[in-house]
Amino acid sequence: MSALEPPFGSDASLVSWENHLVVPGDPLLGPEQTWQEWIHEELDVKRLNRVHRHLWVAGRVGNIRRLHAQKMLDRRIVVTERADMHLVWMDTTIFMKPLPPWLLSHEFWARHICRSGKEQGAEDLHPRACGFLYTYTKLVRSQNDLEIAHSNRLIPCEIEWGSWAAFVRSFQEAKINPGRTPYAVNCRWWYGELRLNRLNMVYRLMVHDMRGYYYRSRRYKNFLESNFAWVVAVFAYAVTILTAMQVVLSFPQGDVPQSFRIASRGFGLTCIVIAAILLFVILVISLILVVFNVYITLSNERREEKVRAESAC
Repeated sequence: MSALEPPFGSDASLVSWENHLVVPGDPLLGPEQTWQEWIHEELDVKRLNRVHRHLWVAGRVGNIRRLHAQKMLDRRIVVTERADMHLVWMDTTIFMKPLPPWLLSHEFWARHICRSGKEQGAEDLHPRACGFLYTYTKLVRSQNDLEIAHSNRLIPCEIEWGSWAAFVRSFQEAKINPGRTPYAVNCRWWYGELRLNRLNMVYRLMVHDMRGYYYRSRRYKNFLESNFAWVVAVFAYAVTILTAMQVVLSFPQGDVPQSFRIASRGFGLTCIVIAAILLFVILVISLILVVFNVYITLSNERREEKVRAESAC
């Protein structure tokens, strides 16, 4: 088995890791946390790996637009600390996790990420780190992109364009590309930007999680508005058609073909049945959400009571 190596040369390293007890740009580890556990947590994308075979529904392979292109689409960049929300977008918002400074340190890679056979999970960690770093080599491809990254605190402000360009060239020499070397990166990073509403749909259907992938609605009113607004639009068209039909049917009986009368009656009855079914579905989903949230709340309360009881002992 070949040894893992950093995806860029030591001369292209952008961060110096002089104090081995501190992660560049981040606080000290927790008292019971190892380096491997901390890095795994920072780059965790297992939720997306769980539905990887269905990610084509939410995004296209390799679709990562540069930062200035995101601005051209009038997208607002929202910073997140979750790697599994990086490049997930909705409406005019796209989530991005800032590039951790320690991923720019050659020494940190060699010491804590490229430790094949020495620490459990290293071989899974390396493609995760490579994939995440790859996204930034696609997001930042010009000085304008770098300025946008600086203004949104995605990349350390002390990194200048010349240094970043040299870093990207060194990374490209490692030939890490999801299209040509897919197993060099985690399978989540085979895909680029992911649409949140479709990701929620995939999670509800494949994982059977009513909340979806990312539960934005904190009130049932918001949930119903965001998921069933299309129903209002459909019935607006239906009402317009029914009103037109009613006007035509008000003409003298001899002026209106019998086939049109039959079609109008059938369409009207169909609208009534569909409206009743949709109302029933919305009520059932609302009831399920209420029961689910009550169950989660009670479960958390029991868990906390158990912890408190154990602490008291």
